[in-house]
Amino acid sequence: MSPPVYRAMQTSILVGFLFALPGVPVTYDGPDAVHVHVENEDGGGGTLYMESRSGWVEACTMPCTTSLDPKVQYKLHGSDPFVFPQKHDLDLVADFSKRRAFHTAGAWLLGTGLLAAVAGPMVMGIGAGINAQDALGPVSKQGGGQTAVDVGAVITGVGVTFTILGIVFLATHWSPTLSTRSGETIVSKHRSPITITPSGFTF
Repeated sequence: MSPPVYRAMQTSILVGFLFALPGVPVTYDGPDAVHVHVENEDGGGGTLYMESRSGWVEACTMPCTTSLDPKVQYKLHGSDPFVFPQKHDLDLVADFSKRRAFHTAGAWLLGTGLLAAVAGPMVMGIGAGINAQDALGPVSKQGGGQTAVDVGAVITGVGVTFTILGIVFLATHWSPTLSTRSGETIVSKHRSPITITPSGFTF
């Protein structure tokens, strides 16, 4: 980290962060301060984070209005780091819709998959029981037990597949975007917290 950026981070922390109460926006009063208003596009919540010597810390909870240091890096939950353009006023909108859609789909897939993964073996067990009874003497329609076993195996396979997809959808998502009311993009790079490397998966 370059000395000017490090000094700027020190200044902004001394001025605002260390004296801020939980939930109170960090405030920077340097001559290059950027006046920022940021809110979630759908009116919901969200958090803007800033880089500090102790890692990423909360800068403000949406919706919020404050003055921030343009030399320090910021990010939304799940986004790449960014810096604010050095303008006096920024009216910003965060969009978490794609991220929320992935999480919703993941939750449905995971729930359905777990139910199927439990139901499948139960159906297979019923079929195996019918087969066992048929071995002592036919008491069911021909092939009924094996059909139940086959159906249970399919249900189990679908359940395992849905469960895996649900976990992937919950872990892999579009990162949120941040733009001005006029349409200027601040951060828009979509990425996933799961990355394939030569050593395998990293999170």
